[in-house]
Amino acid sequence: MMLAYGHSRPAPIREVPADNVIVASVANFLNRDGLVDRGSTWESTHKEQYIAWSKVAKHTMWRPNVGEPAGWPQGQPDVSLTQTIEDFKLIGKKAMGVFVDMVWEHWATHGPQYYLMAHLLWDPSQDGQAILQDYYQRAFGPSATDLEAYWNLMEEARNIFWADEGAYPDVYDKVFFDRAYALLDQASRKVKDEPGQFGARVDFVRIGLDHTRHLIDIRAGMTRDWNEDKSQQADVLAAWKKMEQLCKDHPYAINWGPIRPQTPRMAGLHPDYPPRKKARLVK
Repeated sequence: MMLAYGHSRPAPIREVPADNVIVASVANFLNRDGLVDRGSTWESTHKEQYIAWSKVAKHTMWRPNVGEPAGWPQGQPDVSLTQTIEDFKLIGKKAMGVFVDMVWEHWATHGPQYYLMAHLLWDPSQDGQAILQDYYQRAFGPSATDLEAYWNLMEEARNIFWADEGAYPDVYDKVFFDRAYALLDQASRKVKDEPGQFGARVDFVRIGLDHTRHLIDIRAGMTRDWNEDKSQQADVLAAWKKMEQLCKDHPYAINWGPIRPQTPRMAGLHPDYPPRKKARLVK
């Protein structure tokens, strides 16, 4: 097996791999449709490179890096359900296996994304929308339509951000959070007299939204902080304490390990840990 990575991401123009070779294409189009390979002199997209390899290699795997399209590692609701259905249909026609680097186990902000990926990996020919309907109905019962609307809102906001139409605080603003909390409040009212698991699951999703709100506040404050405006540093540190406590109280909701302030993917989001690039705070 070989990794088609870096300069070997583009498929060969003339040569053909031997029949006993598995080409693992590190084509990073999962959640990032249209992403251009910065190392490609032809400015080809990662998806185009995967398709090209699938045409010349007898055996292929898909080995995408998730990256940080809209806060996936940090536990923001970086769900791209429609795109995931399309992508898994594509790879299901040829790939003999999939290895995703990395699924961070932020269950309260990625629940339907993980569920959808797992089912489509098992059988890419399935109806992705039917899988999601199964998830909403079985998980949330009478509040299924509200949670479906909630996750559609998460996907909509994420897609706006990915389209480079705004920075984090612009997309995830007061209007966004008011709409999101209103949907969860409505869901909670519908299940208050239902079996306990439905209400508990709505509350679990709310934990993810609380985490997202804290993180957006941190991003906004630290953007000012690294621009020499320290006026919000106390608020940033208070948000960090809330976020850490949330993770301790609900370890399956948001995985604290990768979002500790000293970890590389959180660089710049805490006053004690400078950013690798200032731009990453807002985009």
